[in-house]
Amino acid sequence: MKQKLKAQIKERLASIAYNEKGFPSPFLFKDLKKAALKIIEAMRTNTEILVVGDYDADGVISSAIMAKFFESLNYKHVRIAIPNRFMDGYGISKKFLEKHHAPLIITVDNGISAFEAARFCKEKNYTLIITDHHCLHHDEIPDAYAVINPKRPDCDFIQKEVCGALVAFYLCYGIHQLLKKEKSHSSELLCLAGVATIADMMPLTFFNRFLVSKALYFLQKESLGAMGFLRQREVFRKRSLKASDISFNIAPLINSAGRMQDAKMALDFLSANNFQDGCSLYERLKACNMKRKMIQQQVFEEVFRHAMVGEKIIIAFKDNWHEGVLGIVASKLVEATQKPSLVFTFKEGVYKGSARSSPNIDLIDALNGVSSLLLGYGGHRQACGLSVGKNNIVSLFETLENFDFKVLPFCEEEPPLTLNLKDIDRELLEIIETGEPYGQENPEPLFQAKNLEVIEEKIIKESHQVLRFKDKECVKEAIYFNAERFLKAGERVSVLFSVELDECSNEPKMFVKSLL
Repeated sequence: MKQKLKAQIKERLASIAYNEKGFPSPFLFKDLKKAALKIIEAMRTNTEILVVGDYDADGVISSAIMAKFFESLNYKHVRIAIPNRFMDGYGISKKFLEKHHAPLIITVDNGISAFEAARFCKEKNYTLIITDHHCLHHDEIPDAYAVINPKRPDCDFIQKEVCGALVAFYLCYGIHQLLKKEKSHSSELLCLAGVATIADMMPLTFFNRFLVSKALYFLQKESLGAMGFLRQREVFRKRSLKASDISFNIAPLINSAGRMQDAKMALDFLSANNFQDGCSLYERLKACNMKRKMIQQQVFEEVFRHAMVGEKIIIAFKDNWHEGVLGIVASKLVEATQKPSLVFTFKEGVYKGSARSSPNIDLIDALNGVSSLLLGYGGHRQACGLSVGKNNIVSLFETLENFDFKVLPFCEEEPPLTLNLKDIDRELLEIIETGEPYGQENPEPLFQAKNLEVIEEKIIKESHQVLRFKDKECVKEAIYFNAERFLKAGERVSVLFSVELDECSNEPKMFVKSLL
């Protein structure tokens, strides 16, 4: 069995390896050199620069990268502004620019659908540089001075599916090269781009895999800004870091500020220069995240009572659902039903919502096909934001239910290998770790064990369970997070699980994913 696992991991790694040496040139991005030269020209004349970010983790981290980069150059004529989800809506807009503006405006992690904002900048003679990674609308781009986006058909960057923070990092990298300066803050900016790659659920393949591996290495070795603070607070594991440490511990914290209150809180945390400020902001982020979990659960418990469920699609809507948790609830609906799911709340006379799908369904293509029913939309192939008029919500359901969804090629997971409990040892753990970092399009190996006897069980924190399993040859400890039901001592079960190092015992441990 172990040899088979070794072979599976080796074969997959060969198919997703980054075979180039070092970092590709920033000038592979279409318009990046043009944008970098304009920013350098602006700095030489002390022109005011406005950076417009986004309220999710990728957008906040993109904003932090730009702030830290300009700080490293000692350039003080720069402001960072992130639209508030509840008051400003998503991304740069004419409404936002009427409150926040400057002669030179740079967007990070947004802007590719900001056609009206681009026209407004032209009218006001503002120079607009867009950096984004979201899908283009019908292959069209706004009329800006420069548009840097790997999804442009004429962009030669080596990977299309990268996060917004990586694009921001590369803009800084390009400016740095043109200025011919020594590297400054490079490790921290690289780490932030790696964290955002994981947080925004980019595929951990090719260059993304190389970047994330480098970021995890530096985060392990150095105390870098806010991420170093989080390690001190034991958010990170004491051993070598995993991508899952970011996705389960860090990304939700950074996301929670924009979901519940204002993303500026998360930006301030990432930019904090002293321990006391870091502690205070960290506690506020934790409180936001706890509130997010509670509201998310409440909405999910209601969602099926307010849903139109079809053969192909699910649309759920209710007037007072919290806007900040709709995307998470939509993701949970996809997990539960394996159908594209759209979840809306009613706000200011329209339904605003989030859509999610499984990896093989192209949501953007579907929304392009029903765009006449929408007030606005944008995002990724599997995750979008959108708005629709009150009278069109039923028509949207009916049209999507009859839509011929574009099916994408995707990496199917290998079927789980069957393990005996005696196989769960350090050798197995070492084999598994050769495939790190695991994440999107490189899922961690899963295993199954059949007919296990539960010999001990203990419920912890109301929804988790610590277990001891026994088969004919061995006894092993396990943890079952968010148990679908609590197991009882003496019963026999078959389980799907992963294997990870237990920090307390320093031994391999079963992490139960589901019952079979």
